[in-house]
Amino acid sequence: MQIEHLNLGTLHALGSLYFPQWSRSGTEDHLICHSLLIDHPRGLTVVDTGFGQEDLRAPKERLGRGFLFMSNPQLSEEELLIRQLETRGISPDDLQHIVLTHMDLDHAGALPDFPRTRVHVHATEFEAAHHPSTWMENKRYQPLQWDHGPQWRVHDQPGTTWMGIPGAQPIDELDGDVLLIPLPGHTRGLCGVAIRLDKGWLLHAGDSYFHRLEIDPNRSRMAPSSAFFHWLLQVDGPKRRESLGHLRRLARDHADEIEIFSAHDPSELAPFLSR
Repeated sequence: MQIEHLNLGTLHALGSLYFPQWSRSGTEDHLICHSLLIDHPRGLTVVDTGFGQEDLRAPKERLGRGFLFMSNPQLSEEELLIRQLETRGISPDDLQHIVLTHMDLDHAGALPDFPRTRVHVHATEFEAAHHPSTWMENKRYQPLQWDHGPQWRVHDQPGTTWMGIPGAQPIDELDGDVLLIPLPGHTRGLCGVAIRLDKGWLLHAGDSYFHRLEIDPNRSRMAPSSAFFHWLLQVDGPKRRESLGHLRRLARDHADEIEIFSAHDPSELAPFLSR
């Protein structure tokens, strides 16, 4: 099983989310949309999709003025998932599975570009997106991104415990090598996506944190602007902090077994691209 790390979108968020004085490069002035392309024996799989072709054609209608103002996305044709697959000789029909950490518009935007691909999502997140119950849920989800009727695979089993986190949902179609790991708070049903490797695990933590220093097991830190964005976007503060606690514990106790990264920190993508 081979895994490739992709950037499917560049955001220039209002206010710096980062700590340039503590970073390796001092140039962390943007966000990314970190995705995975997994060449699994049971089918080519992507974790999160970034933006789609229709989002670029009609950004105000499909993404909303608020998101465009706060995030200032680059909206580059070259960063689209469908274009990045084309450069690798992969057609839309070759993609068998999409696994979503959550259904925010910068994570599910390209679903219409792959109408025949099975889409995996946690049942709680599916419910939040299709039946929003708060002002934030009404604003953050864009039903236009799935009005084509995706081939949903909604995961709603009791689940198992993974590394001390309850409710993990193995994706049977991928032989249990890929699991949805509940990390709620940012959204109702946000999940990390854990991928079993020959030695250890990768954990895509979605938007459960924005910068790697937030899960530093020795001295976790959070910039004021990052704290503001967490407060602004979260649906459940206590659950978000509990999820962050799980990640800090994993970073402290299982660093030799699990490599953790989030959806938007460019400094976490760079090491994968240089390997």
